[in-house]
Amino acid sequence: MRLKSFTLETDDIRLTQELTTGSGSVGDRSGLVLALRSADGPVGRGATAPLPGAAQRLDDLAAEIERWASAHVNHDIDEAVTTMPTDLTPAARFAIHTALIDLQAQAAEAPLAQFLRVGSGMAVATNALVSSESAAEVYERCRSAVDDGFSAVKLKVGFVEPGADATRIIAASEACGSGIHLRLDANCSWALDDAVHVIGRVGRHRVQYVEDPVADVGEYASFTAETGVEAAVDVPPEWANDLAARIESSSCRYVVMKPAAVGGVDRILGSAVALGDDVTTIVSSSIDGPIALAAAAHVAAAVPVPAAHGLATGPLVEGVPPELFPVHGSINLPTTSGVGDF
Repeated sequence: MRLKSFTLETDDIRLTQELTTGSGSVGDRSGLVLALRSADGPVGRGATAPLPGAAQRLDDLAAEIERWASAHVNHDIDEAVTTMPTDLTPAARFAIHTALIDLQAQAAEAPLAQFLRVGSGMAVATNALVSSESAAEVYERCRSAVDDGFSAVKLKVGFVEPGADATRIIAASEACGSGIHLRLDANCSWALDDAVHVIGRVGRHRVQYVEDPVADVGEYASFTAETGVEAAVDVPPEWANDLAARIESSSCRYVVMKPAAVGGVDRILGSAVALGDDVTTIVSSSIDGPIALAAAAHVAAAVPVPAAHGLATGPLVEGVPPELFPVHGSINLPTTSGVGDF
């Protein structure tokens, strides 16, 4: 199977509501959709969209993808997968690799999840995502998530003062009860003293883990030692070429991985398999459009250690079809071959 031609188009990602995080607000942005047409006719698609503030400009990202695609017209698809350049930026590699393996999975007549790992299920448990300054609204949204069947809730923290954060977390915990995992995401916004103080007020047994509690990964062990709560690392692009070793050195028992940040779904799956049962891999969306979200959901389905993943973002983005929305806390992936027709 050979690559016949390609197209690369701009894709506007428009949010149905702004999302507030400890590192700022996430709003509308532009991304890219890559379509690779094989000589046999099928088209494989990949997508990528840098978050605001990303080091790489969209024009530079487009130029990088176009250079790769132009150089690989008439090349064998399978060979292109096995010879991916190591110097591609993670965002470019994610789009290219997704389009290539979409073609491979279609040729194998398998959904991408089952192409990545034989026997993968097609239902992906997800955590609900809650972000509001008001403790009362936090309580109501967490109760709604529980009623909707979610097994885990992620609460964004760090964008209000620590005392208000503690009040919000307690409200979330009371709404979730003992049967729902409560996760916090501080986006590196807390100082270590504040992080310890907030968790001290909340109580260690209320929280499953805190994602990026402080900016310095070297302080995560101190955070866990002082609070008794696990710290999870949201893996940065700088770790992309040495994932398993960097994660192992962090001593985190939970890792959050976004395909665009680490350079592709194969890297996530390879790292998850290498780390085994000692580390729980959470696949997360970057608030993406349908193709990137679907690719992330497929690799989440293939990850061998069960977890609720950070993929309940479809309702936040215009144009994402309901097939990628969670129902009773899970995304039920279509059984069509490849990534899916999104």
